Amino acid sequence: MNKYLIASTFIASFLSLSASAEVTINTGTGIQILAHNGQEVSTTQLQTNNGTHQLLVRYQVDLSRKKDNAQLENSDTWVLLFDADDQTLQLSTPPVRNLNQFRQFNRNGNWQLKAADNNPVSFEKSPLKKEGFQFARNYVQELAKFNNTDHPAAFISHTEYKAPIKKHANFTQNNIPETGQPETAISTEQMLHYWYNAADKNTQIRFKNWLKSQH
Repeated sequence: MNKYLIASTFIASFLSLSASAEVTINTGTGIQILAHNGQEVSTTQLQTNNGTHQLLVRYQVDLSRKKDNAQLENSDTWVLLFDADDQTLQLSTPPVRNLNQFRQFNRNGNWQLKAADNNPVSFEKSPLKKEGFQFARNYVQELAKFNNTDHPAAFISHTEYKAPIKKHANFTQNNIPETGQPETAISTEQMLHYWYNAADKNTQIRFKNWLKSQH
């Protein structure tokens, strides 16, 4: 069989396996997701692929005692970093019923992240503050600066490649190391290596099982 046809079949199967692996992140009342892995979003629910996730979130609560007299309090923006594979997660806060509880939450960042079985999911956290007037903020720029630090909540790729890998990345001659092998063999082998290394552990296991079934 043509080597490129083999590689194409491999990639199609691999992408199908990867696409089936998803993480869903739900949020509690008043919580908004402002960014995901360095890119701005605006949502209260996020569906994404398995792997490492960095969220920028904010909490708003109404502390008024009368329905017609709103007293809205907005927390600082917080960076949360965690790993998740094939899970539905719930992001919430402890009960906040008065200003003292809100200030304590905002000071300590007592976010709660739990899996569907109600077990806590570990995460790193950090406030992302901007000095002065905060009417308009560029979260992409602020997160890019934050992610260039060595803070535990900074988002970096967990693959051998130094930048986050996109699903439909283009293969170029620059991606192929010089091994002395024929060009066709190099391209096919490198494509296999690329997609395997780009996957999370669960997808790699499923692919190995699929390979075994082909014999």
